[in-house]
Amino acid sequence: MRYSLLFLCFSGCITEELTESQRVEFQDVWWELNCSYEDCPLCFGLSTETNEVYTWYPGYGLFQQGSWTFEEPNLYTWEESGSLYGVRVVENGDCFDLHMGLRKEVACRCDLLPKNFIDPLDPSLLEDTY
Repeated sequence: MRYSLLFLCFSGCITEELTESQRVEFQDVWWELNCSYEDCPLCFGLSTETNEVYTWYPGYGLFQQGSWTFEEPNLYTWEESGSLYGVRVVENGDCFDLHMGLRKEVACRCDLLPKNFIDPLDPSLLEDTY
């Protein structure tokens, strides 16, 4: 019981608001995670044109992860394969802190993408596909 309360507090107590300009800075940009679990490093981005979450893994390529939504003050959620995920985003200098329950990761601009990368976050590329 006490762990449930602790989890609820940590998942809901990060209430620092993302301003409109911070949201604009976070969305449509590739961010890199160098986290401590086996799927890292990876880059991710949120497309405002398609409302899709994309990930790119070195050696594996690009993946579409599902649709995202934003809820005030700082919660991004997306559904993938029937599971709902959420992350609270807080600006941290040139990077962003990502709070996922009790876990916190830092995302900074991604410099892992290859030079010939076809960027799904670039709206001009979407116009050519229709």
